[in-house]
Amino acid sequence: MNCVAEENRKLKSTQMKLKRLQEKTDLADAHCQELLARLNTPGKENSESGNYNSLRRQMNPTILQNGKSNQTQRTAVKRRQETFNAAMVIHGGTEENPRPANEGMFDTLCKRSKLDDMTNLVSSNAKLQARVASAHCSREIRSFETSDENVLRSVAAYYSGGVMGKTKYKSVRLVLATKASTKKQGGREALCFMQKSRIPKLLPYDKLKRKRQWTMPQNKTAWKSDVV
Repeated sequence: MNCVAEENRKLKSTQMKLKRLQEKTDLADAHCQELLARLNTPGKENSESGNYNSLRRQMNPTILQNGKSNQTQRTAVKRRQETFNAAMVIHGGTEENPRPANEGMFDTLCKRSKLDDMTNLVSSNAKLQARVASAHCSREIRSFETSDENVLRSVAAYYSGGVMGKTKYKSVRLVLATKASTKKQGGREALCFMQKSRIPKLLPYDKLKRKRQWTMPQNKTAWKSDVV
């Protein structure tokens, strides 16, 4: 009798375990079906399709260190792909035209991120500094060098402390925007305040000679006080 009772107890215990496992399996299946439904449904819910492991990810969030993800390469690649896939769905991108996804993510960053955070993100990424920030700066510098502001700046430099003269002006122009070359002995190279972004140059003397005729007022002292 004792043996039969013991076997019955074990059987009931096993049945209870099986029941609990079945409930967990059913719950997992239902959750999977919900995730699949979200993936296949356009709209806001797609952006939440990765929430199945959000708690685990909150314990291991993505953090940039010196411009690079703190995650393993495999995890970082996976998360980037998930982010991009979600953006493609939300913003209407396709394999042939992924631009809406890129522009949607950028627009979101601009609207939802603090300016200081954006500055830190760009500053920590060498590629962005070299190819984006520096390229933009270079365009602005070239534009400034042909502007009326630079004409006034150049004329002000020419007449500061008295008339400078051609030789001295050309020497000052060279010194202000260049430095001794580290590659060629006796040569000069652009003086940069960041990678590939040089100091704006004064007008070349020949251009200054033509421009100063209409920029120099009759009262030179008063003009200098306005532009210097």
